[in-house]
Amino acid sequence: MEEVRIIGIDPSLRSTGLAVFSGESVRWEHLRYPKDTTRAEILTSTMRFFKEAPEPGKWIAGIEGYSYSNNMSSGFTPTVEVGGVIRAAVGGWASWIEIPPVTWRWAILGKRCKEIKKGTIEKNRHYIEVVCECLDMDAVFKSTDEADAYCIGEYVRRLIDGSIKLSKTAPRISGQFKLAMEG
Repeated sequence: MEEVRIIGIDPSLRSTGLAVFSGESVRWEHLRYPKDTTRAEILTSTMRFFKEAPEPGKWIAGIEGYSYSNNMSSGFTPTVEVGGVIRAAVGGWASWIEIPPVTWRWAILGKRCKEIKKGTIEKNRHYIEVVCECLDMDAVFKSTDEADAYCIGEYVRRLIDGSIKLSKTAPRISGQFKLAMEG
């Protein structure tokens, strides 16, 4: 049976995090764009980056969805566009599931997710510390985007191994993902 590889993706307009789970190894990084980069350039670059799989094999992508209860700021629409571009691009080489932030945070971080906030250097540092404590790891994430992508990938890994069940709050999944979970 072919090994399933997982990619966790935290889409964002200025910094998209990703974590690649392949066998026993995991690597993470983030795509960062300079402030003067236009939205069109970001979308085109993102599409190019995600057009091909990071390595050959069978893939499942966990992509962070959106929390519609949050402030619907001017940054919301571009972030939705980036997520759409990523889903379209990875759909060519992976089945995918869109996971709302609250779903993966509760599944991975449990009650500790109530104490974490992001936005300042100090808050971001604390956030990364909590993620590492909850996952019992000594990771060196460079950004909260990398930490989020890792948690999203871990959520998918736990779905596959059956240690957590598919939530009703994660309704957007590709047909291939449904077949993989049923098979």
